[in-house]
Amino acid sequence: MRLLISSIILFIGAVACSSATDNKPATDATKNAPNSHQSPSESSAMTFNKDSAYKYVADQVAFGPRVPGSPAHKACAKYLIDRLSGYGVNVETQRTDLTDISGNTFEMINIIGHINPEASKRILLLAHWDSRPWADNDPDPANHKTPIDGANDGASGVAVILEVARQLQLSSLDNLGVDILLTDAEDSGLSAPEDATPDQVQQYENSWCLGTQHWIKSNPWRDTPRPQFAILLDMVGGRDATFPIEYFSYQYAPDIVNLVLEASRKAGTTDRFPTQIGGAINDDHIHLNSAGIPTVDIIQTSHSGFNPTWHTIQDNLSNIDRATLAAVGHTILTLLLQQQ
Repeated sequence: MRLLISSIILFIGAVACSSATDNKPATDATKNAPNSHQSPSESSAMTFNKDSAYKYVADQVAFGPRVPGSPAHKACAKYLIDRLSGYGVNVETQRTDLTDISGNTFEMINIIGHINPEASKRILLLAHWDSRPWADNDPDPANHKTPIDGANDGASGVAVILEVARQLQLSSLDNLGVDILLTDAEDSGLSAPEDATPDQVQQYENSWCLGTQHWIKSNPWRDTPRPQFAILLDMVGGRDATFPIEYFSYQYAPDIVNLVLEASRKAGTTDRFPTQIGGAINDDHIHLNSAGIPTVDIIQTSHSGFNPTWHTIQDNLSNIDRATLAAVGHTILTLLLQQQ
């Protein structure tokens, strides 16, 4: 993903945003539910396990950088497919050869899952599972051609989805179907040079999120209902991370933004979900919103940009926060329960 606008100082007054604690500095998200991250209305079986989610991050990182076309990439794809299948998810893959803007050709693998496929009401959860081929934001120029682990930028969102899938196997949502999209080749894009023409700028903007673009062009709703809305999880494991409202999410899916904020209020995680409008991000959700699926991007941003480990070799397991994973995961589970 790429940051287009660093920050927009604006607060919204939606019903879901009325808590006086919304704009406090981030703290341990477990303070409102110290034992289980479980609201009183939830089934006892539906408890997001932060240690389980952390293990999923560690498992992905252990393969090495998941650069498209690499052995680590192929091995991790099998792991993700096996893990989802083991939780009763109907899994399929979408594979094709793609060439990125740098001229590298590789096999792209989108991993697609369906939970409760018979349900007509559906919500899509997505995250990218590839990792950046270059640490081009690292403070040391010597690392700029080094692939990154992508513990936060990639693996964290996937980990939350895996734990949500595990919980839904234990306590299903009778009247709701959940679709899963683990997208590939999200992070192989480049920013346009300063002297680029408008056509070239568009080409560079489209060099990101290749897996999602391919998935949409394939018309994936031929045999299944179109999701009513989607939630994108990107960089959701950083230390003390907060998730301001992403600008394009608010512009194109304000009702879904309110659903997320209301779920956060009910889950007791409002310290992680402030009502401030954050940066405008070129991410997978741009393409889903353009395809007519209202989509919100839950992503860590601040007035200074992304998490400081973004596109650096420091995006590793040592900088993953279990409490952050728990706050996001519990909010997602709460949102799903509210929609059934």
